[in-house]
Amino acid sequence: MKNKLIAKACTNLQKVTYKAKVHSPEILIVTGVIGIVGSAIWACVNTTKVGDVLDEAKEKIDDIHAEAEEAAEKEEMESAQPDEKKLVKVYAETGLAFVKLYGPPVVMGAFSLACILASNNILRQRNAALGAAYATTLAGFNEYRERVAKRFGEDVDRELRYGTKDDKMETTETDPETGKTKKIKKDITRLNNDNDGDPFVRYFGKYTKDMQGNVVENPQWEENADYRMMHLRATERYANDLLVARTYVSLNDVYDMLSIPRTQAGQMIGWVYSKNNEKGDNFISFGLTDEVVYDEDGNPGTMLEFNADGVVWDKLKLKK
Repeated sequence: MKNKLIAKACTNLQKVTYKAKVHSPEILIVTGVIGIVGSAIWACVNTTKVGDVLDEAKEKIDDIHAEAEEAAEKEEMESAQPDEKKLVKVYAETGLAFVKLYGPPVVMGAFSLACILASNNILRQRNAALGAAYATTLAGFNEYRERVAKRFGEDVDRELRYGTKDDKMETTETDPETGKTKKIKKDITRLNNDNDGDPFVRYFGKYTKDMQGNVVENPQWEENADYRMMHLRATERYANDLLVARTYVSLNDVYDMLSIPRTQAGQMIGWVYSKNNEKGDNFISFGLTDEVVYDEDGNPGTMLEFNADGVVWDKLKLKK
């Protein structure tokens, strides 16, 4: 029974330790903020006691000067110097009193600041690790795509990547000579899923999601294929102009231009422009094609495949 209790206690301690380690940035930042506020309040409270310390020091110094004057009168001297040792002792005691008043708040503030810096350091290390893990995963995924394309062909790779499927859709066609209409079934490419798991691929269609996650009509969408492509190409050119001017564009920036919902990955993924760019393309491509992809309701849209450089948040450099 005793061994079981000890084992259970050890298990619970390990769980608590692990959770504390996982949430250490939050714990440190909260501790730091509370400590900073507490040290400021503590220092303010102790400031109210400064007057007493100064009054006591002034009283002692006055006593020393009075003793010197009394000694001068007894010896019939015009003036006498106060005892320097006593003055130094009073100054030292006064300084020590100030240290006792403000030392603890200062130490507490320094400790709180160290907690905040430690929290930031942990978060930076975790972000760096996440970025490296994402880059490794992306490289593995690209290699997997190459193997799929070699074995099954690029069409199968695109179909699996885009989440599309071959389908038929009934439509009405008008004979230009007779003016008669007839219903026909034509082969189309239909969207099979919304590609939420792949930040590099997005479907630009009639519907999108707002900030609250509600499905709404995309104000950027055009039903006419020619107008839709003109708009997408103009947006692509604007994104490239922004890249050259700002040297950095995130995937979320491009999502905003197209009224596509932002993602967490989209904040780290993007493009970097530099003269000696060895890993990136130095331009933004939406991967535009004339292929029309229909959604479940039969509305036409366009698949977008962004040529983002990958994780670039840690590769930004200031212009010289």
